[in-house]
Amino acid sequence: MRRLVLIVLLFLVLFSCSSKDEIKRKPDGETCSLIQLDQDQYPDFYDDLSFEHLDKSLIKSIEYYKRGSKNRNLWFGEIGFTAEHLKKTLVDFLFFIQQKPTKEEFSKHIKENYLVFKSCGKKPFENVLFTGYYEPFLEGSIEKTKRFKYPVYPIPENIVYLDISKFYPELPKKRITGRVDKNKFVPYFTREELNKKNILSKHAKPIVWVDNKVDLFFLEIQGSGIIKLRDGSNLNIHYHSSNGHEYRSIGKYLVDLGKIPLEEISMQSIRAYLEKNPKEMDKIFNYNPSFVFFKTEKGGPYGSISVELTAKRSIATDSRVFPKGALCFIETQEPIINENEEIIDWVDFSRFVLNQDTGGAIKGPGRVDIFMGNGVEAEVTAGHLQHRGDLYFLVLKPD
Repeated sequence: MRRLVLIVLLFLVLFSCSSKDEIKRKPDGETCSLIQLDQDQYPDFYDDLSFEHLDKSLIKSIEYYKRGSKNRNLWFGEIGFTAEHLKKTLVDFLFFIQQKPTKEEFSKHIKENYLVFKSCGKKPFENVLFTGYYEPFLEGSIEKTKRFKYPVYPIPENIVYLDISKFYPELPKKRITGRVDKNKFVPYFTREELNKKNILSKHAKPIVWVDNKVDLFFLEIQGSGIIKLRDGSNLNIHYHSSNGHEYRSIGKYLVDLGKIPLEEISMQSIRAYLEKNPKEMDKIFNYNPSFVFFKTEKGGPYGSISVELTAKRSIATDSRVFPKGALCFIETQEPIINENEEIIDWVDFSRFVLNQDTGGAIKGPGRVDIFMGNGVEAEVTAGHLQHRGDLYFLVLKPD
């Protein structure tokens, strides 16, 4: 099997890549997000998972680059490379790790063949904040019952999306979300308006009903989940769209109100506070005006570039800042979790990942969200990870 993979990869290298790669540069005045490093500034490239499952994630990004124009530019700070060149990068990297190189061989290959860029963070060479997300399990029912009474909604029929570049060609392409009210285009309803006026029940049929209001809110934050239905089957649901309002963190809100100390904030501490104070739930939830609409999928979860995410190998960044689908290297910390699902320590780690997703809370060059998969370990890690670290992007040197 490995021999077949190597043959396929070699074919891709020889026959699907252009013979000459050109570097494009952004016009002056563009905000820098990545800084190119000299070779003596390269980090020690060590993968703590010994490249396990990295091939799967690489192949998904290769699939992404094969879609659309192969000559479209993806930007590494001020420097642009074509989708074809990034595909060539991933094919080379996949082909090389399949050969199981020694640490010395691997380091030599990177230095001789790759350019490395480091995230600027909020300031040049400042590190970035890493958080985590996961795919939760919920219990649900296709029909509303006394127990299952909280609806998961698809996109409502009265929502309207407009591409403002169609009206103002000089502006960047951007979709805005709203509705039509008395022949006027206005913003769509906020979370609070949707809940108070029960608007969605008039414009959308729920996909499924769940039994826990807090679980449903966190499902929106995570962007995807697996619903265990009463007949024993599973329903995979994923982010489809939103009401167009900016995401606001209820964790920050609770810290600002003095409800939870900053050093104790986590998804788990937020959940505990909400469950102990059910009368405050709606007010806290409504602090976040963003509301997510879902769709069903086979498999998943899927990232913003429409490829299936790989646990611990896929990351989410600001898609306006970093090149989609690109090969990355991260250095931060992860927890050691005991049999009681308690974190007993935090340890350093580093690994290669692919930039395959984005998120409403992930803004600017100083934020990275790591997809942790599903299960207890993924939930605990995602709920507590708020650690600083470094983010690098790698690309083959042009011919």
